Amino acid sequence: MVATPGAVVWINLVVSDPERARADLTALFGLDASAIDHVLVNEVSTFQESEGDLFLCVRKVSTEALPERYQAIGVRLTNELMITISGRRSKSLDRWFERWHQYPEQVGDRPSQLLANLIDEVVDDYYPVLDRLEDDIDAMETRIFSDEPPSSQEMLVFKRRMLDLRRNATPLRDIVNSLLRRDITTIPMDDKPLFQDLYDHALRLIERVDMNRDLLGDLLDARLGVISNNMNQIMKVLTVVSTILMSISLISGIYGMNFDSMPELHWRYGYPLVLGSMAVIVAFELWIFRRIGWL
Repeated sequence: MVATPGAVVWINLVVSDPERARADLTALFGLDASAIDHVLVNEVSTFQESEGDLFLCVRKVSTEALPERYQAIGVRLTNELMITISGRRSKSLDRWFERWHQYPEQVGDRPSQLLANLIDEVVDDYYPVLDRLEDDIDAMETRIFSDEPPSSQEMLVFKRRMLDLRRNATPLRDIVNSLLRRDITTIPMDDKPLFQDLYDHALRLIERVDMNRDLLGDLLDARLGVISNNMNQIMKVLTVVSTILMSISLISGIYGMNFDSMPELHWRYGYPLVLGSMAVIVAFELWIFRRIGWL
């Protein structure tokens, strides 16, 4: 690779063959094979520092896919070079690369500034996804006490999506904190305010994610509470019906024995009197249940 001395170089690589890329990137740029695996195979966030060299891997979210898709973006940074590595194309990364290609003076004249702008783009992409999840949670909240409440499975799916968002966004805060706090030679002191702003940005993102995760947990508890309350109402109705049936069944059972010694068997008004007694008992029990608030 040949570059003008003092010029800033940004190489954006989209890898389709991890095995070949591992060998080529190690030979051309001296990248560690395990670092490449973090991006192309394991897709986990990492931060590795050596003298005059920095490698990190962040997780980017796609704002177009539903449910959300995440991809790892690796960044190798030196004082004159930034290399970005990804397993598939990213529209936001391509857009930012094209912007730097056309207007390099507006994006940054040092690799550390390119890195700050790149991470800022990654953090910004999380906000539309979080906004969309928050709207879904608000809609779910209004359905909790409606005639068609969300199912527990639906709520657990949202909880899983929120956990995935937090799991992928949290390392961003830690990586930016490492860039800000450590004495890294590839990050000049003049660029530290950029990373301080990035850290505050990522911190607010994590706080919103945590707040919505807690809200979703409260909604799940509320949903279980509504189910329990509905079950109690059903049990009340069944108790009322069972009590009334037991009362009239007692009378019908006694007079259904047909013993000859029972004087009411041959009494002219015995049958309507028994029916009237049943009606009075039913009315009295309904009045009692209404008084205690069960009806």
